[in-house]
This record gives sequence, structure tokens and C-alpha cells, in this order.
Amino acid sequence: MVLMFVGLRGRRSPHGAYCRGCRFDLSGIDLSDAQPRCPECGADVAQPGARTVTVRHKRPGPLWAGWLVLPIGMVLLVVSFMGGFGAIYSNLPTNSLLTLTEWGDDEALDELVRRIGLPDSSLSEHHWDRIIEHGLKLQTEESVEWDWRWGELLSVALTTNQMSQEEIGQYFLNGLAPKLTVRTKAHPGVRGIPNRLDITQDRMWAINYKPTSYAVTCYLIAFGEVGKEPAMKLDVREHPRAFNISATPGQRTGASFGGSGGINHGIERAPGETARVFFDYVLRVRKLQDDTLILDTIVREEFDIEFVDPSMPLVGTVRDEALAQTLGREMWCTAIQVPAQFPELNQFGMYNVLLGMVHLPSVREHLALRLYIEIDGEEIEVGTRNVEASSPSAHGAQLWARTRPDNESQVERLRALHQRLLDAGQVRVIARSDPALAAQEPDADEILGVEIVFDHVPIKLEEQIPAYYSEVPDSTTAPRPTSVRSIGIEDNEITDEGDDTETPGETP
Repeated sequence: MVLMFVGLRGRRSPHGAYCRGCRFDLSGIDLSDAQPRCPECGADVAQPGARTVTVRHKRPGPLWAGWLVLPIGMVLLVVSFMGGFGAIYSNLPTNSLLTLTEWGDDEALDELVRRIGLPDSSLSEHHWDRIIEHGLKLQTEESVEWDWRWGELLSVALTTNQMSQEEIGQYFLNGLAPKLTVRTKAHPGVRGIPNRLDITQDRMWAINYKPTSYAVTCYLIAFGEVGKEPAMKLDVREHPRAFNISATPGQRTGASFGGSGGINHGIERAPGETARVFFDYVLRVRKLQDDTLILDTIVREEFDIEFVDPSMPLVGTVRDEALAQTLGREMWCTAIQVPAQFPELNQFGMYNVLLGMVHLPSVREHLALRLYIEIDGEEIEVGTRNVEASSPSAHGAQLWARTRPDNESQVERLRALHQRLLDAGQVRVIARSDPALAAQEPDADEILGVEIVFDHVPIKLEEQIPAYYSEVPDSTTAPRPTSVRSIGIEDNEITDEGDDTETPGETP
């Protein structure tokens, strides 16, 4: 408004004589004549009242600027009375909202997500078709970061039966991200290849958790050397260590699931040679209600397996005394629970004569520990624990000695161990790194070499003990390490600056 006022008022000209009718400059005209007239409009300018000493000229710049700014100001004024831009989006028709959303308007997308969450949401089939079409298209654009709000729109479309069967299959195929990890180094003659398949929902993440009512199944069906097909066909029942995943995923942000195992490859190579192998696995999605098969596809991944000299460890060992001491300061061990009488079978059909736990903090390096109790100088293995590097949370390593009833010799040895525990009253607990244990994981390249000893860990007699440790013990009174050292390990042997090699005792 100010700009328009300035433009209309104009700029004042220098003092002089001007025709009052047309504002023509009368400079150079002899006004003393009997009847002087304006050359522009012909008006008689002899009388002083027909002339003016100054005029104003309109300024087009401010005038046009005012005309341009005025509508914007009016819009802002209306918006302020309506409660902000959000109110404008909330009053837009759904078609307009969808168009803005497809153009990348964040506020429009927020409003669309809000609108579908209303109890009386009235989106038409046409609206849902546009949402699903654009959402599935975004799923395929992996160079663009996934927007959880689109995940929310698609998950609502799925769970409210807005998608066709073909669209559901495309939704899962685009959104699920299977990743097969395989250990690519092996020793000649060792036939197991550790592997792990992780399935994340990278492009299905949404704001809210919604069960999908669809089951995702993934399992290995064939393995072999590339170029030497036919492949070795696998039956999961005959190869229980091959991964076999079955899950019913929801759309919770970051949801993932997976499985791991090993496969006996039967490939013979000399040290220094490689073999290119393939894994074929099925990715299948079915509807739980009527078992309708929505997606059934076979995925093939290939890897080069390098065979190394048996004297070379597959997993390296990091020797770091400072890190080992830091780890030891945050570790503690529970008392060892032992049943007063030799136990009955637990719910897993096993005899268990001891139960305890070693607390492990979050770690920077990968840990692969074998756990032992020592009685009368004999080490008896009672557990193992693999903890991935940079694991964000603390862990517990279970201590137990158990066996199934169908192995009579093991049961007798377990009875003997039970009696020794009753007689001892206390034991030494040892946690010791073992790279051979880490080699059972497909992606462990190196571990922290440590040996942590807890002396005088008490035996706590119980009427019966649970199948696994579930209590949260008081860490302030729990036994702390009495010895912590960094060790170097090769091929399951322990060496430390000339120390004698120690051999673990026989496991009951």
C-alpha cells in the first residue's frame, strides 16, 4: 500500500510555470501576451489561476511494485486469520494435495499422512491408486533416501486392502533387502562355509508399527561352484545349519530379521587357489489368512572363496592391553547356581548341573570367548559367546554344563561334575578369546585377544535351577576379575610373550 501511495503521489518537478489543465511546462512562452495559450491543450493561461508553479509526475516503478506485492500481502493476511499455511493445506482437495505431494511438497505430504490417519478418512479408490503408484515408484529409486512418510502411506494401503495382489508383491520385492554374508576364506579340508542372511525393510520403513498379516520366508535351495551345475540341491531338513528364515514382519522403523548357519561345500582346493561359488535362495511372501502366495522368487548370489594355508588363522587377533584392562573393569560374574540334587530334565529335554553368567559390556572390537570353570586345576568348557564389534548394548555370556539323556557317557560325566561342584564350594571362571570360534561367524575379521579370570566364584546351591539365566544380579556384590591380560592366539593355541601354551580341558 505504501509503494502504491508513493507511486501515485509521484515526484515533484522544479518550480516554474505549468499548465494547470495538462501539466505542460510553459517555459519559453511569453505569458505577458494578450491571450497566451498552452501549446499542448490550447487552454488560456493568461490568468494566474490557469497556471501552477509545480507539478508531480507519477512513479511507475513503485506503483507496479505495489501492485505486485499487494496480492501477496492479502494472501498472508488471509493465512494469518486462518491460522497458518497448515490450514490452507488442510482445506485443499485431495487431488490438489496429491499433486503437490508428487511434486515433492513436504507440507502437503504431512497433511496427506495426517488425513489418512483420521477415523473418517474418505480417500477414494482413485486417490489410493495415485498414492500406491507413486509410492511404489519411489521404492525403486534407491538413489533417493527413503521417506518414512511414504512408508506410512504404503503400509496403510497394505493393511486396509487398497493394494492389488500384484502391487503387494511389488511392495515386498521393492521394500525387502536381503543381504547374504559369507566367509570368503577357508582352510583346505574344512568343508563348512559360515553364512548369514539378513533381511531388512530398508524401503518399507514407516512411522507406525503395523502387522502386515503376511509371512516372509527365505531359505537356501541350491549351492555349488559356478560353471559346474547342476547344483547341489538342498533340503533344509537335511542341512539344518543352512539358513532358514520365517518371519511375519511389520513396518516398524528399522525392522529386520535373519538367520545364520553353515553349508558343507565339498570343494577341494590347494592353498592359494580360489573357487567361485553360488547360493540360490528363495524369497517368498504369502498371506497368512488364506496362504495365498504373493511373491515367490529365487535370488542368486556369487562369492569367491579363497583357500589359505592351514597355518594361517582365518580371523586375526588384536593385542591391546589398555583395551583389555578397560573391558575387564566393566565385567563381573554371577555366583554359580548348582542344584542340590542331580537335576531332572528341563523344558528343553536336557540335564543341566550349573548356571551362571558373565556380564560383558559394549565393546569396540569383536569378542569371541570360550568360557571355562576350573576345578582342581582342570579347565572345563561351559559356554561360548560371540559379540560383534561396536555392539551398542551390554551382553551376558551364559555359563552352563548340560547334555541330553540319550548320551549315557555324557550323563555319567555330568553326574561326576555335579558332585565335584558340590564338593568344591567355589570355582575359578575363565573367559578366553578363541579366533577359531570367531571363524564360525561369516564377517568377523579380527577379535580382541583377552583372558579374564574370576577367582573364588561361589557355588550357590538351589533346589532347582532354570534352563537359562534370566535374573538381573546385583553387580556391586558380584565377583570382579582378579586377572586381566591381552593375549595373542593362533589356530586355537594361546601364546603370550613366551608363556607356555595352555590346553583347555575336556568339555562335559
